[in-house]
Amino acid sequence: MKKCILPFLLSIILLINREKVFSQPYLIRNDSIPVKINSDFIKNPWTGGHNFCQFSEIDLNGDGIKDLFVFDRSGNKITTYINKGIPGVIDYTNAPEYAGKFPGLKNWVLLRDYNCDGKEDIFTHTNAGIAVYRNDSDINEIKFTLVKDLILSKYYPSDVMSYNLYVSSVDIPSVMDFDGDGDMDILTFSSFGSSVELHLNNSVQTFGNCDSLQYEVVERCWGKFTEGMNFDYTLNQSCKRSSENNGSGGLRHAGSTLLSLDLTGNGALDLVIGDIGFSNMAYLLNAGTSTNGQISEAYLNFPSSSSPVNLTLFPAAFYVDVDNDGINDLLISANAENASENFKSIWYYKNQNRNDSADFKFVQDDFLQNSMIDVGEGAYPVLSDYNMDGKTDLFVGNYGYYTGSGNYSSSISLFKNTGTVSVPAFELVTRDYANISSFGLRNVYPAFGDLDGDGDLDMLIGEDNGQLFYFENIASIGSLPSYTLNSPNYFGIDVGQSSTPQLFDVNGDGLVDLLIGERNGSLNYIQNTGSINAPVFNSTNMVQYFGGVDVRISSNITGYSIPFIFKENNTLKLIVGSESGRLFYYNNIEQNLNGSFNLVSDFYAGLKEGSRTSPAGFDLNNNGEHDLFIGNYAGGLSYFENALTSLKTELNQEIEFKIFPNPASSHIKVELIVEGTKKPAELIIYNYLGELLSKEKVINSGTIIVNTAFLADGIYFIMVKNEDKQAIEKFIIKRN
Repeated sequence: MKKCILPFLLSIILLINREKVFSQPYLIRNDSIPVKINSDFIKNPWTGGHNFCQFSEIDLNGDGIKDLFVFDRSGNKITTYINKGIPGVIDYTNAPEYAGKFPGLKNWVLLRDYNCDGKEDIFTHTNAGIAVYRNDSDINEIKFTLVKDLILSKYYPSDVMSYNLYVSSVDIPSVMDFDGDGDMDILTFSSFGSSVELHLNNSVQTFGNCDSLQYEVVERCWGKFTEGMNFDYTLNQSCKRSSENNGSGGLRHAGSTLLSLDLTGNGALDLVIGDIGFSNMAYLLNAGTSTNGQISEAYLNFPSSSSPVNLTLFPAAFYVDVDNDGINDLLISANAENASENFKSIWYYKNQNRNDSADFKFVQDDFLQNSMIDVGEGAYPVLSDYNMDGKTDLFVGNYGYYTGSGNYSSSISLFKNTGTVSVPAFELVTRDYANISSFGLRNVYPAFGDLDGDGDLDMLIGEDNGQLFYFENIASIGSLPSYTLNSPNYFGIDVGQSSTPQLFDVNGDGLVDLLIGERNGSLNYIQNTGSINAPVFNSTNMVQYFGGVDVRISSNITGYSIPFIFKENNTLKLIVGSESGRLFYYNNIEQNLNGSFNLVSDFYAGLKEGSRTSPAGFDLNNNGEHDLFIGNYAGGLSYFENALTSLKTELNQEIEFKIFPNPASSHIKVELIVEGTKKPAELIIYNYLGELLSKEKVINSGTIIVNTAFLADGIYFIMVKNEDKQAIEKFIIKRN
């Protein structure tokens, strides 16, 4: 690691943590932890997922190569990829350091160079129309300036005033140069009917340059066609606002996506349309000109030369050069948030011909998604050692994989930690841990803990209806978990909607309590008044709005709180995920369970990894500091480690030691195998949750007797470490 720490530090994003939550001044994004899926290491595991995406090209790092900008309707999430630019090769690397340079955008985004300076500007949705940001980037930084908060257009020649160029929040217009003068024109559906209208930019004609946004409608019925209610097309229309002249559909516009491109080589821009009610795309052949369109043919299964796109609802197409061969290819993704495919939802078609005479061949339906952890909609990471090997494994619950007709299949993915104690690596074991999908739950959120005192990990699952499902682990100690549903309505607990439980000893009495997030953005606390062997969670004693926590922002009625409470340096700390994507950090918790916690920050470390963020932390690499996983509604994860981890050099080698007897009862013997001089060391005992139970200093030699009489039956871990070495082993306490 000494050899790779310098390039690693050069590639990370440094995030200033003003609140010093982890006793360090900053966290570091770490994309280097390897993840294997289907026997292959994936390239961008910690990108954060993709659902309903829009694609544009832009040079992010100033190397002259067009990189890839991805905007996801799920949480209005921006992802940026650096393109290596090798001809004929697809090679995109997640580059989150650029994503934060873009302004807050929503609903749809297209990057187009409106002022002819060679730099892509931003066209995006604003209330009832389009806003534009100018790209003012230089060699030192990327920056954008709002130059038009609402584009206006003159709808009739006689108009004295211009009015907002209307584009709905669900539409995606076509922003292209239709008249060949270099500035950006706009083709969009009329707000009243089933026809499209062309707004020409008169910047060049009026001012002699591109650097303005002055629009007028020149074609109120571009292409002379109308679209009907059944995604059918009537050609040679005048587009009058009467049902008799509006084909089979009458006034019908509800939502459409537009892509303009010349597919026949005749110099006229044709049109590809996706509709909000349908799974296919239509190709409309333009036999006229780009400005005076005349649609002569309508093909309803695009691309017809390959496998036509078939996304459940509302596909949108984008024309970019994916493989660096100088020829634009086709990317198609669903545009219907929460109503279409959210996994394998980005279809890539390679253009085998030319830009002006395309021939598309289907390549894959999971472009970019196959290079990352992606579990559909919603990703809820939870850390636990499922196989009791002393290494923390990664569970990821989800809202679900979309299966059609408004239905989802919700499940838990398990990623086994195949690395070492200090250098983790993960491999996907299953996307349906414990066969949870068979129970028909939606929005599953797991929590692990010993709920029956037998020393193994049982499982609670929160779900969309606000209840908790208790799955008992009936496996013997030392075996892999085997779960059976013990209670489908655990202790009658119901928090309303979207329950997100965490098992944790909040009040320090040695019993795991329940902390539960929910849809309204508050937290609920239920103290365990039972025993280790028989917990009792009395739902009538549930404390609502626990600690005064409320993660809603502005006037929102929902907050979707997801708690992560932990102890660090013997102090309780609380991080709560939210619908807005912000993480809320609280302290002043001990001795204050009946009061309001101190809100240290409602934007912890400046992190915003999409919407409905879900935090989970653990000292994953045993450096004494909690690291942080963040899930989001786009279905993926990000990972941030405490800065201390990256600034330490790797331990030279692990200490060798043996434990006996194992299983044990009142004590264990630790035999240290040492070379060289004696060094002081620490023996640290953890339980299966990673909680520190005891610590003692010893001289690093010989056999040491460690008292275990205070431990209940179950599985534990002992770590031996000194100033430059460490190791960990599992042991079992079993008295009967």
